[in-house]
Amino acid sequence: MVLLHLAIGALPPEQWVVAHYDHAVRPQSSQDALFVRKSAAAFGLDFETERGPGTARDEASLRDQRLRFLEACRARHGCESILTAHNLDDQWETFLMRLIRGTGLEGLAGIAPTRGAWVRPLLDISRERLAAFAEEQGVRFRLDESNFDTAYFRNRIRADLLPHFQKIASQYGGYEKFLERFAELRQELDQNENANAAHTRSLGAHLLTQCRFWLRLDRARLLDLPTFWALRVLRLAIQNLGVPSLDRDTTHRLLTLLHSKTSQACFPGFRVIQSCGWVYFQTREQSKLSFTRPALRQGPDSIEVPDLGLRIRAHRGDWEGAQARFFEPGDRLGGRKLSDYFLEKRVPLPERRLLPVLVRDTEVLWVFPQPWPGLEIEACEFPFAASLISLENPLGP
Repeated sequence: MVLLHLAIGALPPEQWVVAHYDHAVRPQSSQDALFVRKSAAAFGLDFETERGPGTARDEASLRDQRLRFLEACRARHGCESILTAHNLDDQWETFLMRLIRGTGLEGLAGIAPTRGAWVRPLLDISRERLAAFAEEQGVRFRLDESNFDTAYFRNRIRADLLPHFQKIASQYGGYEKFLERFAELRQELDQNENANAAHTRSLGAHLLTQCRFWLRLDRARLLDLPTFWALRVLRLAIQNLGVPSLDRDTTHRLLTLLHSKTSQACFPGFRVIQSCGWVYFQTREQSKLSFTRPALRQGPDSIEVPDLGLRIRAHRGDWEGAQARFFEPGDRLGGRKLSDYFLEKRVPLPERRLLPVLVRDTEVLWVFPQPWPGLEIEACEFPFAASLISLENPLGP
């Protein structure tokens, strides 16, 4: 309510929408929704609300419900930002929660003041100061009784841990002063995390390549990194894959796997394949997609695979009667198994299925990227093809 009070003084009413999500886990929650509706109407503001199913009880599910609702409201009204009233006490509680759960430095940086469309303008203001402001300005509000329900982890922190900190802090300038010092520490952690994140992105740009079939990682270069940076790159890879972040123990387990010779393993939301010095991350959807061959077009003087950004032109050479297709197990070239050729050239297993070959009758005449008189690569956007060409550059300059 303090945030609403401040917001209407900053921008005209037509630029705001008040959004309230009712989780329906308390009998009186509908009264909260009515209170917020009347408050929005008093200021002439648009109001959005939604009532949840009332079945979710864990904090993560409740949070996901709220976030989906607020994002939907933002999209529906074309709003630039979502403002929430997280405060300094929330930040301190989050720090303690993550510390207890064993998070890394990224987690200890706490709640971000801004992240994408989300903005938290009260993050460095304590709950006590906000309450004092509300009393001075006559800002009416309601207390959510679920904040005292110790079935929730955050509320157990408030009930069991914070009173001890408050008692000790009273001997060193008071709890408010302690929170101010914590805010300074959090800002240092935030700056440190920003610097680490920038370096992680730089490492990722050199170690990771991504396409619609998979995300690929240079295994040797990753394992050469100090453990701190290797773990951060792995977390970045998972983030880029679009699956939920792994907890710290699972991320360490993933790194241990990459040190081993295990060829395949499954993790929450994705699987890992190690082959020929590369590591492949695939979601379930990508795994299915990789077994569906992309379109391959063959003209009188060209081979094109649009999904791979690959176009090969023939300036000379006899293609008459030859058919372009993708590699299949059992293919042989000059009496030699193509699988042996791929092992020699260290072509990773997931990528072999996408290599175009030329076949006449049952005989394989050519496989990408072997030399062929008069062939030239005109375009190659797909990461694996580019890496093969850089290794031996058999076709064209």
